[in-house]
Amino acid sequence: MADALSQAEFDALHAEHLRWYERRGGKGPMVVNGLSLRLLDLRGRQLSEAELVDVDLAESDLTGAQFARASLMGANLRGARLVDADFYKATLDDADLTDADLTGARLARVDCAGTVLARATLDRTNLSAALFMRTDLRGARVRNARMDATSFADALIGQADFSGTTGTVTRNDHVIVEDDGSPVDAVAALNAAGAQVSEFDPDQQPESGE
Repeated sequence: MADALSQAEFDALHAEHLRWYERRGGKGPMVVNGLSLRLLDLRGRQLSEAELVDVDLAESDLTGAQFARASLMGANLRGARLVDADFYKATLDDADLTDADLTGARLARVDCAGTVLARATLDRTNLSAALFMRTDLRGARVRNARMDATSFADALIGQADFSGTTGTVTRNDHVIVEDDGSPVDAVAALNAAGAQVSEFDPDQQPESGE
């Protein structure tokens, strides 16, 4: 079991992180790799550029938290509440967000290679230029989301609901829908799941999500 930080210990580290992030001093970004932050009060916290590799945040309330350019590789975020959180350019490779609620989150340019988002809620998210390579989105709800040059290379999307989602998907992406592992065209599969997306035109620049 991972060592756990108390609320007081986290608050002290966070205060130092804020001093660094706001250029008021500080030694550098927060680094709490491999520790449990489970059920601490992290709502609305500024954690941009923090190192949170392999942390345990399962079932935590992270509503409105700021994770821009942060590293959460391998993090346990199962069942976490991430409504309106900001993951702009964050790294979530191999993280587990099963059953997480990311309603309204900004996931523009996020890296989700090998990430598990099974049964997660991503309604009204900004997915511009996000990378969902080998991402498990089976049973996820991605309704009324926005895409622009979003990649779903080899993603698993069986039983996912993309109703009302619009935008573009990178060229030649294939996804896995059936249990037999057969790859199918991403645009066609996403549209069959309720989206209205087309292939991204490489002559156009994707929106930054800023």
